[in-house]
Amino acid sequence: MGCDIHMFIEYKAGNNLPWQADPHHVPVWEDRCKDDSTVPQEEWCDHCKDDGEKQVYCDAGYLDYSQVRATGRDYALFGILAGVRGGGEREPLGLPDNVSDMILAASTKYGSDGHSHSYMSLEEFKQAIYEEREYEDANPPSYDAFHMNAYNEYKDRPRAYTTVINYCEKLKDTMSFDKEVFGQDIPSEVQIRLVFWFDN
Repeated sequence: MGCDIHMFIEYKAGNNLPWQADPHHVPVWEDRCKDDSTVPQEEWCDHCKDDGEKQVYCDAGYLDYSQVRATGRDYALFGILAGVRGGGEREPLGLPDNVSDMILAASTKYGSDGHSHSYMSLEEFKQAIYEEREYEDANPPSYDAFHMNAYNEYKDRPRAYTTVINYCEKLKDTMSFDKEVFGQDIPSEVQIRLVFWFDN
């Protein structure tokens, strides 16, 4: 059975402010009856069978969370990040005590299938990607639109983990109050971290 990573981005815009989920990480209600092709129409819930009744939530639906999708299976990297499916010195740290509410909720979706929860700063992630993993695609074409919902098309999917790094660098500038007030030459005070776990 394969192992997948589930990765989310958090930022903190000042030392005394809470960690927040990246604005792209939004919960989306998935209509399991209509969106899951393995559910035959005769097994749809009553709301989905009844065309005349408009329901926001399908009885069989669930919340899904937009997450980083530039993160395909790379067992060598999984080992470096948290000792999963490969060698590596880092042990999983668990979810941060001050994790944002939305990412905490996203982690509960996986129940007992989710394991090896951990997190690292953007700087630690860069080290893992460039120095320890020696990831080759250091200059992907774009840092934009790397989020997608699990059942949407693979539109604008980036090609490498390094796209995540480029996006996070842009997020630091975007969320920086100091840069907004004092100009782009001021270093950003925004902190970024990656929160992730695995399932198989």
